[in-house]
Amino acid sequence: MATFRVHEDMDKENRVALAGGKKNAVLGSTNVVSAATGKNVLLPSMGNQQQQRTMFSVLDNVQNNAGKNVEKTELKHAELLETPMSVVENYSPMSVDKSASLILVDQGPVPRNDRERFFEVEEYQEDILHYLKEAEKRNRPKPGYMLKQTDITYSMRTILVDWLVEVSDEYKLQGETLALAVSYIDRFLSFMSVVRAKLQLVGTAAMFIAAKYEEIYPPDVSEFVYITDDTYTKTQVLRMEQLMLKVLSFDLTVPTSLVFINSYSVMNDVPDKVKYLAMYLCELSLLEADPYLTYKPSKIAAGALALARHALDLPMWSKMLENNTGYTLEDMKDIILDLNKTHIEAATMQQQAIQEKYKSKTYV
Repeated sequence: MATFRVHEDMDKENRVALAGGKKNAVLGSTNVVSAATGKNVLLPSMGNQQQQRTMFSVLDNVQNNAGKNVEKTELKHAELLETPMSVVENYSPMSVDKSASLILVDQGPVPRNDRERFFEVEEYQEDILHYLKEAEKRNRPKPGYMLKQTDITYSMRTILVDWLVEVSDEYKLQGETLALAVSYIDRFLSFMSVVRAKLQLVGTAAMFIAAKYEEIYPPDVSEFVYITDDTYTKTQVLRMEQLMLKVLSFDLTVPTSLVFINSYSVMNDVPDKVKYLAMYLCELSLLEADPYLTYKPSKIAAGALALARHALDLPMWSKMLENNTGYTLEDMKDIILDLNKTHIEAATMQQQAIQEKYKSKTYV
């Protein structure tokens, strides 16, 4: 297993460490339990006053010229007309004002998202599910990779994932973004040995990649630097992103358990309450590499769906579910027992970010 240590910008890191007033990194030492609770707030990319001053200066120029050199003024300040799709250094996609679009939202029933509508075409459901099950066999992380890591442990990984849940919740990222980020972390650690001081950097870069893959408006890299309390520099995050992409061979399209939950829910017309409980169980499984890395994502999703149905007093499994998922109740016995154990222990775990996330009205 290759060993990875970030040597770049060590002087900058030392200066940051000596400056004081900064919190420790989430995983800077073995004794750290959590260092990000309540810290993950959005960093405005441009203050309102500064933006207003800039806009006022444009208006003054147009007014004073009274039609003279208008074309030059418009060209000079053309950067102010950038759309959200044109991401530049001074503007963050997270600061886009969506108030105008909110007025046009219909107050009717919430429609399915694009991924769910994708599975509604019955003619293709079986082929799509078959493809996803073939794709999940490729690029799987090694279940026992932690045994070859010399400086990090399963508990450190759990703390990292819990912190990423807080980050994704603070930035209102999709659940699939979180699941992808954890998948990238496990695949990366399967091939690279990482020191504990850089484990949070690996998680930050993985979330940055996953957000750019999955989100319409991903957070800017400067915001990911901010949420680490400036423990790492922008250059370090970008270099880690490059290294991670090389190790992953740029193969980022990996079906996660949440993808299968969406497909199973649409194909079998699963009630929302059952679906949300199954999603909750799948996200809890992200915290533990052992034993869940030994299971395929499709099996974790099927087991979570069966356990959710049982918890809500529905028949645990049916012939239709067996045909649509490809798993019998006997096939899922081991994963159901593991998920049930995790579900019972969830209330007393030190990491409570997922539990708090699913207490919101969105999942009621």
